Amino acid sequence: MEITTSEEAHILALFDDMESIMKLQDIVYNNLMPGINDEKRFGDQIVVNEKDEVLEFNRRLLIAATELSAYSVVNTIHSLGGLAVASHVDKDVFSVISQLGFIPDNLKFNALEMSCHMDRERAEQLFTNYKSYTWISSSDAHYLDDIGKRTTGFS
Repeated sequence: MEITTSEEAHILALFDDMESIMKLQDIVYNNLMPGINDEKRFGDQIVVNEKDEVLEFNRRLLIAATELSAYSVVNTIHSLGGLAVASHVDKDVFSVISQLGFIPDNLKFNALEMSCHMDRERAEQLFTNYKSYTWISSSDAHYLDDIGKRTTGFS
């Protein structure tokens, strides 16, 4: 799950079980602005299963930031047994670094994600203060055409 914090930074939550992610979803939903998604303006929010079969359309307004701080999101993910990843730290928007200017010591990320526009070598050159972190890469797909531009890798 990718969560937008109150600082408008994106954080990935990775879990190995559905129960934990559903608990996090409840917490996120309780901290979202109320509202219904305007499909004409923001597009459909499609819920699919592992076979890419459409199960339903989520009508909640998911585009806005939550009321949860980055610190709160990371701690909640950890309390539920998940991994907290700072999303696309190389992007100029919606990353912890772009929003806060740096990664505070008290934000205990398990990894940093680089977008499909960055490789590990370049990331280490640009983000020398964060070499000690585990890095992952992914397509960061928010649009159908972006799916598969990069597979997820851990290093």
